[in-house]
Amino acid sequence: MPDGQILVSHANLPALNWDVVAIDPRTSAMTPLGITPTNGAVVDAVIAYKYPSRVLYLNHRQLVFGGAVTADDTGHAILYMPDAPMVFTMLTGNLRRGRPVDVFRAAKYLAVYTEGACPAGPCARTTNGIYESRTMIGKAQLADDGSVKVRLPAQIGVILELQDGNGTSIVKMTEEHQLGPGEQISMGVRQTIVGTSGATVQLFDAVCGGCHGSVSGKETDIVVTPDALTGASTSIKQNDTPEDIGN
Repeated sequence: MPDGQILVSHANLPALNWDVVAIDPRTSAMTPLGITPTNGAVVDAVIAYKYPSRVLYLNHRQLVFGGAVTADDTGHAILYMPDAPMVFTMLTGNLRRGRPVDVFRAAKYLAVYTEGACPAGPCARTTNGIYESRTMIGKAQLADDGSVKVRLPAQIGVILELQDGNGTSIVKMTEEHQLGPGEQISMGVRQTIVGTSGATVQLFDAVCGGCHGSVSGKETDIVVTPDALTGASTSIKQNDTPEDIGN
């Protein structure tokens, strides 16, 4: 809810007098909303039917993390980010306190590293309390809108990083990412797009904000727009040939 409370259905058992209440997640205080009950309850029962197994909805390329698999080159995968600074706010943090995308907008390159194995014998901690031995295998320049499309080795752990024009790290993943053989993935959506009406649409807040929080951190900034499916993966790099990184 906009004030930080959680809207839930609640009942006193065994009476099953269902009510809709607000619960403070910090104090667990429960506040009835004063909805007039009908037949002793304010929430209707829902019947759940069991269905036989069936094919689920296919997540097409234009949707978030949509993609495909090709058998043409199983040693590599293609990674496409419509808006790398925006998606990096998801790769490095997932709190509903606002997203530092403005800071990440200074990025000019996507750099890719591999993680070396710990040597035989004693293995000392090096960085962040863990052993790290990373080797850059290459980098690609971001387009003016922050998009990038690269061809990476498949089935090996990689660490992704955004760098400024001088090669200085702006933000780097703390965990490894891995792509499957022949995988082609469109990762994330743009922060904003020009909608069908010609106005600027806050696309990330519309597509991802409900689960991951808005860019500003304000719950009231989470929006709904019909442009989410038509413009989710459009960018300068969308139809470009991916740049090779690694062997």
